[in-house]
Amino acid sequence: MAEGKKGFLLYADIIYTIEHLTNEEKGLLFQHLLEYVNDMNPTLEDRILLIAWKPIERQLKRDLQKYEGKKEERSRAGKLGNLKRYHEDLYKSVISEELTLEQGLAMAKTRKYSHSDTNLADNDSDTDNGTVNDSKYTKDNFLENWNYSRSNYTGEPSHINKLTKEEGDLFWNCQQEYTKDDFHKAINGLFLQKKIPYDSMWFRPKHMLKHIETYIDAFNNKKKDLY
Repeated sequence: MAEGKKGFLLYADIIYTIEHLTNEEKGLLFQHLLEYVNDMNPTLEDRILLIAWKPIERQLKRDLQKYEGKKEERSRAGKLGNLKRYHEDLYKSVISEELTLEQGLAMAKTRKYSHSDTNLADNDSDTDNGTVNDSKYTKDNFLENWNYSRSNYTGEPSHINKLTKEEGDLFWNCQQEYTKDDFHKAINGLFLQKKIPYDSMWFRPKHMLKHIETYIDAFNNKKKDLY
């Protein structure tokens, strides 16, 4: 399994691969499957089970290749999006193939950046004289911004000091595609709404992380009456 990948697919037609096995053999095959996807490097010595396993293994490997390909595409798209947002000249050079993406990113790191919107609550420790390093935007930084913005916009104290497991997974996934600036906008975009229901889910980051694009747009458009 790839790092960060939590699940895998089994296809319905696998039933025809295992239909000739006994219930005991099916159990052994399923145990082998679980050990395989959890990187426990299991081995099969029984020839019948090995024959049944090989088609399943090939499908799992094909799916993993697709997953890695999509992950790489999302990563590249996110990096290009950052260049376009903050360094349009470098972005154009990469698109026209005058520079590689790696060269463009390396040049971008030598430049300065400052927020264009003073409404963003940028109190993170990963800024130094305006230089942004998104790789240092940790869960602690995120929660600090969340607590500040919630208290500021709603007048309600916020003392969240830990993300739930689901929130942590959502944050990790979003971190691959969105910048620190995007997170700031989404948090503020959520709390800018004119009417925020007093429902606990609104006061946990989960809701914002699930709908991050909606709240980035809400912030950019300064809409306060979506709800």
